[in-house]
Amino acid sequence: MTPAPLPAQRAPEAFFQAQKRNRRATWRMSLLAMLAAFIMGVPLTLVLTPLVYAGTLAIAEVVNYFSPLAPEFWENIELVTRILQQVEGALTSNRSIDPALLGFAAAVVLLPGMVIALVLWMGLRTLLHRGGVGGMLATLDARLPDKNDLKELQLADVVEEMSIAAGLAPPRVMLLDSGGANAAVFGTSAMDARIVLSRRLLDDLTRDQLQGVLGHLISSIGNGDLSIAFTVISVFETSGLLVTLINTPFGSQSRGLLWRLIRYAFSSRTSVAGSDSEADQLAALLTRNMSSQSDDIDRFYDSSQTGAPLWRRFLRMVFFPMIFTNAAIKMSLWFFSYIMLGPAMALLWRTRRYLADAGAVQLTRSADGLASALQALNADDTSIPGGGWAAHLFLMNPGHEMSNRHMSGVREEKAGLQGQSMLSFHPPLKRRLKRLARMGAHVEFGTAPKKPLWATVLMALLWLILAPLMALAFAAVLAGIVMMIGLNLLFLALWLTVIHFIFGLIGHR
Repeated sequence: MTPAPLPAQRAPEAFFQAQKRNRRATWRMSLLAMLAAFIMGVPLTLVLTPLVYAGTLAIAEVVNYFSPLAPEFWENIELVTRILQQVEGALTSNRSIDPALLGFAAAVVLLPGMVIALVLWMGLRTLLHRGGVGGMLATLDARLPDKNDLKELQLADVVEEMSIAAGLAPPRVMLLDSGGANAAVFGTSAMDARIVLSRRLLDDLTRDQLQGVLGHLISSIGNGDLSIAFTVISVFETSGLLVTLINTPFGSQSRGLLWRLIRYAFSSRTSVAGSDSEADQLAALLTRNMSSQSDDIDRFYDSSQTGAPLWRRFLRMVFFPMIFTNAAIKMSLWFFSYIMLGPAMALLWRTRRYLADAGAVQLTRSADGLASALQALNADDTSIPGGGWAAHLFLMNPGHEMSNRHMSGVREEKAGLQGQSMLSFHPPLKRRLKRLARMGAHVEFGTAPKKPLWATVLMALLWLILAPLMALAFAAVLAGIVMMIGLNLLFLALWLTVIHFIFGLIGHR
């Protein structure tokens, strides 16, 4: 009897092919992230643009009282108003409209806010780029390797070996004396990159595993991930800056942050004590300000404050429309960031982690080292005190204590970028291991227990119930954002009408 032929084994995937596939995925995820940013920018623009026009017209009324403006200015304002009214009337009555007129109206409504957001993003990105990596390392209390420690000296040899294989200048290495075992790469580009490792890694990992970890980090530097990470986080920092600017007239917290930002912008790098740390602290405050539950406007209009002076009551009345501006901006940022932009950025970052994994296989010529290192770290404590703000830069999530945190019911810490997304920036470990297995890693996944039929049916019924509820919640939040934007427009219009009426009365006297 002829024995049955053994099943043919699939040849391992070449690391070049894996890198090519992940680079294509990067482009797709980049387009998705840009689309999400544009969608989030539309409601923000609908809030910012009327505010810009309202501020401009209010200032124009004041200037016109002391020095009359040219009649052409007011004629242009009236022309734009008539065009917007025509477009609004045509849309509400379902009449046909001239595409050129519609395009002009869209530009009038969207462009000012878009230009402001773009200028703020570019300026903030350039400004915080000055801080470099020093502030990040100071926050983590990283140190240089000890020349009297043989393992720490050998670490430099492995880094140099991996860097030569990648065609890069060897980055500086810093160590953390924390209890957790983890590693990350910090910086804004390959020029100032710093590899940061827990000292514990040198004791817990074999040389092959350490090579796999360092290969991943150095490949990430060579792929330009530091620049991508800096750009991604600057988007969220710009959103925090918008909230700060809106809140500035109402409290000392926002004014203090804005003053620190201005002082840092107009000072030389050496004139501000702890310049690197200052940039890092500003970035953290801006990101936190985006999701702050209580801000200066809330405290300014706090109804529990009794006995407020007359001037404060007057200011509350004058700036009342800003409540709706603030609410519309914060609701738009929270909803579109957490549901759309954050997950899109997370998916983009995941493709970069897969790409760095494939790069590590190329540098070490072995997929087993990184795969076994990931498995070992997953079963270990990877927490890094103070590292939650940069969780996405670490090889493993540093915001938890043990890999079985889900089974123990411990809630993960969400800080930094992770706090702006419902989707984790770290790829699932099993998926990373499967991709490494396709490149030749020897990984034992085990067999998952088969779910009983009743459990499958129960999950299907739950989804049938939850899906419509989630859709209703989604629609309710969108309706809330639309309502806030509408109230913002209404009160800004009333605000301008009152200002125009007051100056009209003064002018006739």
